[in-house]
Amino acid sequence: MREIDLPRPDTMAPRWSALAAVLAAYGPRWAESAYSDGSTWHYDDGGGNWADIRFIGDGRAVLLGHDHEYSETYFRSAAEYFGEPETDLLAGCPPWWAEAIGDYLERIDTHGMWIGFIYGYDCGTWTRADYSADDGFTSLNLPLLD
Repeated sequence: MREIDLPRPDTMAPRWSALAAVLAAYGPRWAESAYSDGSTWHYDDGGGNWADIRFIGDGRAVLLGHDHEYSETYFRSAAEYFGEPETDLLAGCPPWWAEAIGDYLERIDTHGMWIGFIYGYDCGTWTRADYSADDGFTSLNLPLLD
């Protein structure tokens, strides 16, 4: 597991909420770019790149997404589809990560929804599987990070 430096989920949530409110004020098309369904906050840049954070409770969360232009990770069936070596984004991760995002994992095969990064938050620390490929996260330039 590799520790990563990101704001706490409870710090990101109000920022995500503020972004969602501003985008909703622009109208329905923009409102789809940032919103919450309760336990999951969604962001997309309108160009096919996205990130979601799912709050699990007990101070846990999973942040996942994909940048189709800059992600060099190929998770599960994306590896076969693109003819690239697989990056196991869940290697060495606690089982609750996969349980929390099971619906996303199903959509990899059913809808071809690629995932370029998966990060977990627990006990005050963000971590991810240990891989060297650029997962595209920083390229998203999520406005809710600062």
